[in-house]
Amino acid sequence: GLVICPYGPPLEIGHGMLVPADGGAHHQVIFQCLVFRPFVGEVLIGTVTESNEAGIKVSVGGFFDYVFIPAYWMLNPSTFDASTGLWVWTPDYGDDGGGSGEEDGEERRTNGGHLDAGPVDATPGEDEEDEGGRFEMEVGATIRFRVKSVNFT
Repeated sequence: GLVICPYGPPLEIGHGMLVPADGGAHHQVIFQCLVFRPFVGEVLIGTVTESNEAGIKVSVGGFFDYVFIPAYWMLNPSTFDASTGLWVWTPDYGDDGGGSGEEDGEERRTNGGHLDAGPVDATPGEDEEDEGGRFEMEVGATIRFRVKSVNFT
């Protein structure tokens, strides 16, 4: 996970060791810390920071900017509008397909400190809605998303 800050005083501080050619003392310390590590399947709220044809990037809490939602995990039917540079979701409420855009057994792995997010759910009132139920996922808009995989290195 991503360490946010230490929590409380150190629980145990070991004896210092001096290492040749190093000017410092090295201590083994046991401490508690606050860690950001979401669970797979957890729903998070974030802010869209970038939008392109490959998908969108989301910032969580203003401190973690490595969430990427690929195009194939957007809610169906979502399309990329090249003229505005935004992803647009136009739900068809008359269709019985449901369509979360996710196949059974589909799983995605990433490298580095990235989270892959599942289907995007626009938060009502935060995104722009045009006539006909067109929701644009604008940069700066708040969205909810489900974590599909976590890989911190």
